[in-house]
Amino acid sequence: MPLPAFASTATPVFDARECKRLAALDRALAAAYGCDGSSGSGSSGGQHGKALRCYLETMAFMGRRYRMFEIANHRMFRDGERLLVPYDAHGRLSIHAVRQDAADVLVDVVTELRLPHGTLVTDALVAELCGARGEAIDLELEIYHLDIDDMPVVQVSRLRDLAALLRRLNDSGSRHEAVYLLRFAVARLCSTSYRGIASAKNLRPEITRLRDELTEFPMAPSPTGCACLRGSSCAASRAWCRSPN
Repeated sequence: MPLPAFASTATPVFDARECKRLAALDRALAAAYGCDGSSGSGSSGGQHGKALRCYLETMAFMGRRYRMFEIANHRMFRDGERLLVPYDAHGRLSIHAVRQDAADVLVDVVTELRLPHGTLVTDALVAELCGARGEAIDLELEIYHLDIDDMPVVQVSRLRDLAALLRRLNDSGSRHEAVYLLRFAVARLCSTSYRGIASAKNLRPEITRLRDELTEFPMAPSPTGCACLRGSSCAASRAWCRSPN
């Protein structure tokens, strides 16, 4: 089936600052999902967690100029040594072919097109534009899916446990994992027993670490539709401010 006629973009889709962001994302995706990337599929920890976090940060940054920016359908494709990444910036499609050599990550822009309004970016369309049909890698499950049975037991009996929980939350690339973990953090920060612990002078180093992790959380990017995390982070911050630290 022949491709419909798409207009090439007269100017580059992304400016210099956006290209710098995308270069960092390309490197993170290659490290996690390229032919030499890690094989695990968990969204927390390891190269996958770093890549998802970088993706969310890039989505937030691009959102300043584009009403919608994402890897089209949150799907990319592994074609031999290449990773084909179709970036969709509100109807402007830029497909990157990313591969990792011994020294660096190499990126080729396969095509940049302006899509007619209402165009569906399908796997078949990406394959036609790239001239290759690779193995699909769906990031949506890693961002939005959570199997409670796979989650380790969360214990927050000590300040160091709470700080470690917040660090894990700050590193998470999964919306539902973040919501799951945040419940424990807010419950602990709002408890009366926590307020007594936070005032102990011999625990100042742990309190400082906890404060640093808690301060970082509201500044971190969230997956799309994650406004509930913002509200919960405000509740956690208010609980911290009320504690006598």
